[in-house]
Amino acid sequence: AASDVYKRQAFIFASMFGNVECMRAWLARFPHYDLAYQHGVAGSPVLNRAVLSSSAPVVRVLLDARANPQAAMVAVLIICSRKRPIPTAARTISCLPSSSAWT
Repeated sequence: AASDVYKRQAFIFASMFGNVECMRAWLARFPHYDLAYQHGVAGSPVLNRAVLSSSAPVVRVLLDARANPQAAMVAVLIICSRKRPIPTAARTISCLPSSSAWT
C-alpha cells in the first residue's frame, strides 16, 4: 500500500540526510524495521546507500541496529574503484566489521 511506502521512505530519507537522531528514534519506535528493504527496481538497502554517501555516523547507527554488513558490498566496490578518492570513504569503510566474507 502507498502508506507503507511512505513509512519506509521516512527512515530512508532520515538516513540519506544524516539525521541520526531521527534514525535512532525510528528504530526505537519500530525495532523490527526491515533494514534490508529495497524500494523500486534499482533500490538498494539503506546501509549500501549510507556507505556510498560516506556517512560514517549513519553506517554506525545501521550496524548497531543489526543491519547486514554484506548489504554494503556493492557500495564498497564502487568506492574503492573510483579514480578520485572520497575523503571520508576510509573512515566509513572502517566502520564495517571485519569478516571473512570481505576477503
